Amino acid sequence: MWNIITDSSCDWLPKDTEDIHFAYIPFIMNIEGKQYLDTDDLDVDEMLRAMEASSEPCRTACPSPYDWYEEFKRPGNVFAITISKELSGSYNSACVARDMVLGEEPDKKIYVVNSIGTGPSLIIAYRIILNMIRKNASFEEIVDFFEKNIEQIRIIFALCSYDNLIKNGRMSRIAGFVASRLGFWGVGIGSPAGTIVIKTKVRGSKRVVQSIIDDLKERGEPKEYVVISHAFNPEMAETIRAEVRRLWPFVQTDVYQTKGLDSFYAEREGLILSYY
Repeated sequence: MWNIITDSSCDWLPKDTEDIHFAYIPFIMNIEGKQYLDTDDLDVDEMLRAMEASSEPCRTACPSPYDWYEEFKRPGNVFAITISKELSGSYNSACVARDMVLGEEPDKKIYVVNSIGTGPSLIIAYRIILNMIRKNASFEEIVDFFEKNIEQIRIIFALCSYDNLIKNGRMSRIAGFVASRLGFWGVGIGSPAGTIVIKTKVRGSKRVVQSIIDDLKERGEPKEYVVISHAFNPEMAETIRAEVRRLWPFVQTDVYQTKGLDSFYAEREGLILSYY
């Protein structure tokens, strides 16, 4: 039996099969004193409207070790996939839970994957684990793959709203106002360490799409997967998918709506793309 568990920065959850159990552990978004639990029944649009109307900084809370512990206790091998440990405490919580379970069951096999990304990066990690299981790879072979290849899962993001960054002190109000007023998109990448680095600022959706495609060409063309998550921006996501399919027709390319956490940080119309 296999168990694949993620935090809710992952925007896709497969259905259980006979030999694989899937689950995710929700983040909590705190907005004006109200908590939004990142589960399947979360109204993401309502959460974003509350965030957009708020003049106060909005916060998130990662899953606790006990949340992970309950899933890790299930029978079978366990793979946990988290948002980058440089962006959240979710990875550390999962590691604490792993150590708790191993203290009780020393022979249990548990591995925590630091995705060094978010959203679509976790989906790609999911797909890699599933494919390796279907090819009868051992637990140790899958662990070895991630130890050697996690940096090959790369991430790009594009933001057109800076409200959350301004409210949380990540960008000055003047810079944010100018960027938003002039219609600038911030296009950034994930560093090898799992941090966010702004690469360029462009105006207009066509330049956003071109900047993303240019990055795919510059940092190593996709070989197997491209996954695009969007926060209520399906048109641009589909435009990017069409261009990826034109350039790399043999690469599996999928589009997903962001769940709560990724919508919280990407903000409305933001996009996150990962490729491997």
